[in-house]
Amino acid sequence: MRLQRGFTNKEWKEISEKYKDGGVHMYRGKKTLFYKGEKLCENPREFLVYDFEERNTWRVIIVLPGVEIIPEGTFFQCINVKKVIMADSVRRIEEAAFFQCFNLKFVKLSRNLEFIGKYAFYICVWLTSIFFPPSCTMIGEKAFMYCKQLIIMSVPSHTDLGENVIAHTALIEASYFKVDKDGEYDNNDEVNEWIKLLNQEEEFAIHRECSAYSPPSEERLYEIIKEQGLSSLHTANQIGITALKYLQVNPFFENQIEEKKLINRYVLGLMGEFQEIGEQRVELEHAVRNGIDTEQEESEIKQNNEQIAIESNYQDSKEKETTNEEKVEKSCKRSLQDRIQVLCKLSLMFREQKDVIYADMKRRRLGNSV
Repeated sequence: MRLQRGFTNKEWKEISEKYKDGGVHMYRGKKTLFYKGEKLCENPREFLVYDFEERNTWRVIIVLPGVEIIPEGTFFQCINVKKVIMADSVRRIEEAAFFQCFNLKFVKLSRNLEFIGKYAFYICVWLTSIFFPPSCTMIGEKAFMYCKQLIIMSVPSHTDLGENVIAHTALIEASYFKVDKDGEYDNNDEVNEWIKLLNQEEEFAIHRECSAYSPPSEERLYEIIKEQGLSSLHTANQIGITALKYLQVNPFFENQIEEKKLINRYVLGLMGEFQEIGEQRVELEHAVRNGIDTEQEESEIKQNNEQIAIESNYQDSKEKETTNEEKVEKSCKRSLQDRIQVLCKLSLMFREQKDVIYADMKRRRLGNSV
């Protein structure tokens, strides 16, 4: 289910020991720079350690533990880098640090990041999502401008955003805000507030959970799905993103949760409820039958005893007995009808969810065939 992720503590320990001196190495089949904090360029056009041709061979950048600052222009025009993973020691990403990393698709930020400078990820055209930790207090102007594929941005409510942070992105295009002829917007406060308030409606509670810095446990997800229905996983929000998509691309979520497992648990839960209601119905019907049999036995005893009594008293007693029996029978029938109604409602809900599952499976098969 997960598309991308960072490293586990165990993996970071192995990396720190094996690549503590930094440098360029083959790692998991990719040419990777293990960055240890050295100054790589004097300015965006003057490289100090690796020349332009060498930088273009890198596919992955791993910022090693202990690095706190990524200086200005450090990875300027590393045009073939696709993945950046930062250790949690990084606090600041300075101006234009990843400027024009055209093919960058995945970034795992430090959990302790505080600051992102202006133009930091300018024209990273293939970057589709970015998730910020609660420690991040500032994102500079135009930091993600011209990231044309960027549609998912999870920002803490207290983070300050500069001007035109998402100009020329899929996210601003999916909004209701208008831009000028240059693709920029003047109502920065409104746009920045809108970014932070995405998924705050109750109907998108599961989207909010899946896009959070601390994503939900499997148990929490199941409880939300149980309350809102299985379709909530595939319901698109205001910008067309599903909760499942957030869960797939959230790099702070280190544990895998299988969609199939959630579906199976949900369906089995429904079946368990059906079975429980069915068992209760059988017990109820059995109790009703036993109750009627008992009433009949008591009626026969009363009839035998009343034959000795005066006929008028016998008649009065018979009428009372008949009235009581009718009350008991009506009460039992009402209780059984209530149970049947609950069963019918659950059955209808199950059919609706089943239709959603089958439709989704059909859509996926068609997508795979294409």
